[in-house]
Amino acid sequence: KTLQPDAFTTSPLLNACAKTVHWQHALQLAGAAGGHCSDLVILNGLINACGKSSHWPLALAILENVLMQRLEPDIITYSAAISACEERNELGPARCGFEDV
Repeated sequence: KTLQPDAFTTSPLLNACAKTVHWQHALQLAGAAGGHCSDLVILNGLINACGKSSHWPLALAILENVLMQRLEPDIITYSAAISACEERNELGPARCGFEDV
């Protein structure tokens, strides 16, 4: 029996990618999860991995994807996106589009 990628198997790997600044691997893992890319847990992990790697535009694009899919962002989603913006000292959260959050 093979283990199929899902939010429970992919999320810890995404967290490891964030800690080791391997955002490309995080994107590959999310792709391997296939249809589960509409899972908020996976998308939160992607936002976090991209933010920790200083790829804040990609992190914000993933947040926009969450909103376009009509998923309900949670505190983890917004926290990861704001942290991604803060990784760039010259960009405050308000300049990243969080004025109304």
